[in-house]
Amino acid sequence: MANISEAVFDVHFIAHFLGWWGKMVIMRDWFVVWTCSIGFELIELTFKHWLPNFEECWWDHLFLDLFGCNLIGILLGVWSLNHFGSARINWVFDREYAR
Repeated sequence: MANISEAVFDVHFIAHFLGWWGKMVIMRDWFVVWTCSIGFELIELTFKHWLPNFEECWWDHLFLDLFGCNLIGILLGVWSLNHFGSARINWVFDREYAR
């Protein structure tokens, strides 16, 4: 239990949460932001032998980062966009709009 409380009350926890909230507010597309979140966690796994702060347990990457801070930050970003009535941006090209 000490490991979990140490990980949750870490400055990186707040940085992940606020960072993904900000990314969602800026990009305004759930699919793109969630894909970036998964991609960044894969980058952390890839480069953990170069940067010591990327050296985390598997459950830290999966539960605390990806499905914890990142997902909660993204969901609160979606809530913020809905609350303030901001328009969504569809970054994926849709052929229906091109016609």
